[in-house]
Amino acid sequence: MESKPDQVLEALDDLLVVLGEASQRNQVATRRARTIRRLRSHGRSYSEILRRVEGALNLGITTENVERLLEANLRLQAAEIAALSGEGLNDEEIATLLGITRKEVCETLRNPSGPGGATAR
Repeated sequence: MESKPDQVLEALDDLLVVLGEASQRNQVATRRARTIRRLRSHGRSYSEILRRVEGALNLGITTENVERLLEANLRLQAAEIAALSGEGLNDEEIATLLGITRKEVCETLRNPSGPGGATAR
């Protein structure tokens, strides 16, 4: 008998990948921020800095990190909710364990393939 894939472990693996990618992007953002500070401390204007440093303002990196981490976290949460429900816990017990509202549990169970659902990719 073939066992069902473990959605929680798959979501955790996805989260680990996203965290690793975020760490790499954070290193790039940190170098850019230090370069901006150094150039500004030498009297350079922001327009000159922006022309000189590719992607000088780290908004894109920060936004991508936040969006990817949120998506991965929602997938993990949905997988955890499904697993706990499958183990027979009620909505209130799941909410307490995960530190979320019962409404969030109900909505995720009702729409598992929604924005953060376990089957969303």
